[in-house]
Amino acid sequence: MTEPGQRRPKEVLSPVTKEIYTEKYFMDQIKEKGYIPTGSTMLNLACSNNPFGGYSPGRYTNIIGYSHTGKTILALTTLATMAQDKMFQDYDLYYDDVEVANDFDIEYMFGKKFDKAVKMVNPPSHVIEDFFIKILKNIKKGKKFVDVTDSLDALTSEAEILRASNKKRTISNEGKKSTKEPGSYKTEKPREISEMLRVIKKAMKELGAHLIIISQTRQNIGFGAQFKPLVRSGGDALHFYCFHEIWLSQRGTEKKKNRIIGSEVEAKVQKNKITGKKRTVYFNVYDDFGIDDVGSMVDFLTDEDHWKKSENSTVKKPMFVAPEFDLEGTRAKLINYIECENNITQVKVICGKVWNEIEESIKLSDRKRRFE
Repeated sequence: MTEPGQRRPKEVLSPVTKEIYTEKYFMDQIKEKGYIPTGSTMLNLACSNNPFGGYSPGRYTNIIGYSHTGKTILALTTLATMAQDKMFQDYDLYYDDVEVANDFDIEYMFGKKFDKAVKMVNPPSHVIEDFFIKILKNIKKGKKFVDVTDSLDALTSEAEILRASNKKRTISNEGKKSTKEPGSYKTEKPREISEMLRVIKKAMKELGAHLIIISQTRQNIGFGAQFKPLVRSGGDALHFYCFHEIWLSQRGTEKKKNRIIGSEVEAKVQKNKITGKKRTVYFNVYDDFGIDDVGSMVDFLTDEDHWKKSENSTVKKPMFVAPEFDLEGTRAKLINYIECENNITQVKVICGKVWNEIEESIKLSDRKRRFE
């Protein structure tokens, strides 16, 4: 019997269980559930236990993070992945650059199909009311869609604009306040968001559409900041209604010739209504490449000791053995082989198998079920 606090050994998995996790198994699940790709295999697994898709249709996802954590690139990679896959050709894809700050070379990073398939919202939403109307119009079309709003923090409101106008008049009147500021101070945006999510949730579910809202992190001030130093704006409705809440943070930077070329990103799934599990995964985001999906899969398989260190391995030059490909080499050699030999799908399946075997091994399967 396993000691308290210890993980049960993988040997408890039956041979039948080990054979379940095939490409067909994962793809049948995608077709049945309609999971939408997150843009990262590891994040797919953290969200749904499936390496090919993570987000649930008919719901909404909130991606939260500080600068240089890959929020925008992650969301754009979702759209790019869908644009490449015939399975999602019946979706309308929208990117709403509310911040008006996206100067990526789209075609270079995400391909020509992205440029053809993804509609840039023009003009971008400016006030929260624009955002609401945009989603309602897309729902009215009666076609499945994925909308990325980047970011919620850049949206203002009609009441906020009126306050700014009043302040200008105050200055022009030599400090004499001209009008009273409208409404409850700076609470109109959370109220609008709460109303919108209540109104659209049923239609989004029926349509199978998906909404990705990007949020910026803010410093928490006051009591509780020591326990939760970072928060996001927009009110509690963002948390209550989202299906997946993903917090991104920067673990470090990637350098080449003493120049920063990217970031090491930690993605924490803090809310998950597919599996109910909170999971943390890692991937690199490069300035001129985007998400290093293959690199993150290789790191997962080596970190979990599925691809073990070879006898030729050294501290300075770690070598690993990938038995599925009868291959031994460094991290760079494994990545190069997978990409050049077009073995990415196979590696996704291997990651899915290893991930799910670990998940099975930590289940409380030795406990008697409370309900039959």
